[in-house]
Amino acid sequence: MGEKKRRLKSGDRPVTDASAATLDALRLFRSGHGEEALALYRALLGKPVTDPDALHRLGFLAIQFGESQRAEAWLRAAVSAVPEQPGYCNTLGIALRQQRRCAEAIEYFRRALEIAPGQGEIWSNLGNALRDDGRFAEAAGAYRRAMQLAPGVGYHWSAFGVCMRHFRPGTELDAAFRADLVSALAHPDVSPSDLAQAAIAAVKASPATRQLIEDASGAGEAFEDPLLLRLLESAVIADVDLELALTRIRRQQLQCAIGHGGSGLPLAATAAIARQCFFNEYAWFETPEETHWVASLAAVLRSRSERDPTHVATLAAYRPLDTLPEIASAGPQARGPLAELYRQQVTEPEEERRLQSAIRRLAADAGAASRAVRNHYEANPYPRWARMGRFEHARPAPEVLGELFPGRDFRGLPRSAVRILVAGCGTGRHAIQAALRFADSRVLALDLSLASLAYALRKTREMGLTNIDYCQADILALGDMDEQFDVIESVGVLHHLRDPLAGWRVLRNRLAPAGVMHVGLYSELGRRHIVHGQAHAASLGVGTDAHSLRRLRRAIIEARDDEHLRQLTASEDFFHLSGCRDLLLHVEEHRFSPGDLASMLRTLGLEFLGFEFPEPGIARRYRGRFPDDPSLTDLAHWREFEQAEPDTFFGMYDFWVRRPD
Repeated sequence: MGEKKRRLKSGDRPVTDASAATLDALRLFRSGHGEEALALYRALLGKPVTDPDALHRLGFLAIQFGESQRAEAWLRAAVSAVPEQPGYCNTLGIALRQQRRCAEAIEYFRRALEIAPGQGEIWSNLGNALRDDGRFAEAAGAYRRAMQLAPGVGYHWSAFGVCMRHFRPGTELDAAFRADLVSALAHPDVSPSDLAQAAIAAVKASPATRQLIEDASGAGEAFEDPLLLRLLESAVIADVDLELALTRIRRQQLQCAIGHGGSGLPLAATAAIARQCFFNEYAWFETPEETHWVASLAAVLRSRSERDPTHVATLAAYRPLDTLPEIASAGPQARGPLAELYRQQVTEPEEERRLQSAIRRLAADAGAASRAVRNHYEANPYPRWARMGRFEHARPAPEVLGELFPGRDFRGLPRSAVRILVAGCGTGRHAIQAALRFADSRVLALDLSLASLAYALRKTREMGLTNIDYCQADILALGDMDEQFDVIESVGVLHHLRDPLAGWRVLRNRLAPAGVMHVGLYSELGRRHIVHGQAHAASLGVGTDAHSLRRLRRAIIEARDDEHLRQLTASEDFFHLSGCRDLLLHVEEHRFSPGDLASMLRTLGLEFLGFEFPEPGIARRYRGRFPDDPSLTDLAHWREFEQAEPDTFFGMYDFWVRRPD
């Protein structure tokens, strides 16, 4: 290594012109030479800098390297020197937001927008700070303004989608907001499920849809709503009222197709319903009469070379087309809405079956319990999803963890060539999220289920990602693996093992020194409604086949006097078959308390870093109740907090730990 490179590596590069050196460091950073930029930045520390632009560059670099407090000092000096420069105010707002000082960050973003109201990036940054502060409606407005000013920037759209997860029913949405929802549902950088509740509320507010829900009349007018059509095509509709109305409409459409009279829906609407039914894995209730009619319609369509496209779409609303070979073979000739239906129900499942042969097997399963879980997910890959938002900007691992847990030192994590293990990746969401979240990373994603892995691989290729390797493997059989990982993610997995602690110990032994682990485990208290539902399912003696699951779902929907069962319909999982089976009929499930977590962490020798919350209000309320725990890591306090707010961990305990060495 030459002397110049040696100096860059060690951070002792001589700096004669500090202002020019800040420009060099910024150029290095933006050209992908992060280590060299960091070395030059370190060499600048303590050097006198007075030029406002140089101060701004230093502040920007400090933010990138996770040193927001240093950044704040330089940026305040820059703003003081040139208060009318919007870029300085914007970057200072970013530094303040990184320190979770949301109110101050919002102030500086607003100050920047007073000077430059046409800057979409600043509007988006304002949205980020408002979202962090729990002001979701205001944040959505800021993101929408960013979308209008810079419609080609996918981040604005994705951030809007993430914000809409927190949509509150009862919020009025005007025509412009509805139009933005229609566009966002089709945007490649937005996860449709993020928008689903807002879109459902907007659709149900329509007089035509209200009429449809009340008596299934006026269906034609309701299906003229582009938002309803886009919603049906994009995300699982997790709403009992709409499900029941759409189930009646589907039945009426089937009656029309077999010649029982009535005027049916146009092809676009029928195909949209069929796509929704494929999304939810045909979860809607089906009467024996309908089953007979479906068989008759299938027989008629098989016998014809010329088929009415609307009748094909009607059949596809009851049975996936890839299970009907004579009809599936007509896919290449399909056009318009029918072509999209064939792509979803024939082409993509065929691709997943083909991809199974491309997935390598890393380790054999470790026993009967693992085989039972594998068979569960081979039959019902979970979760099924359409698209994933790209909300995260990929950043080095120390900065990702530093933002999650301010004040902790993560310099032991590598900034580049990060090795990530996703143990139990399912259909790929966690693996893809990790690949998008951590810069310069390589992800090894493991799962028992070949069907789930094939789904994950298809979606990964669809998104153009090349840094994920998928393998079929059992967590319990990884003990002989030599490789260690800087980051291990296992969310929603260990509680399905016969011995969760044994599985966790295997993963802990694969964690590199100073490595971090992201874990998700079910809460005993948070799942009390689900435990009641599981007992109800057991009392009915239902099986795990599609017919039995539909019957179970209908029984729960009709049990309106049972508060615990009614709570199940608050979960999106209830509205598709694989989710419903996972929720109520899993072959293996364990649940825990904060005390259990503390005990297991002591046994494993892991340090609890903290929970990752879906919204900031939980942490705020905890701080108000327990001001003596500013790091939010006292699990005894969390036990007390959960007793007071038992729905806090309705999904699961979602938390991070690390090796203390």
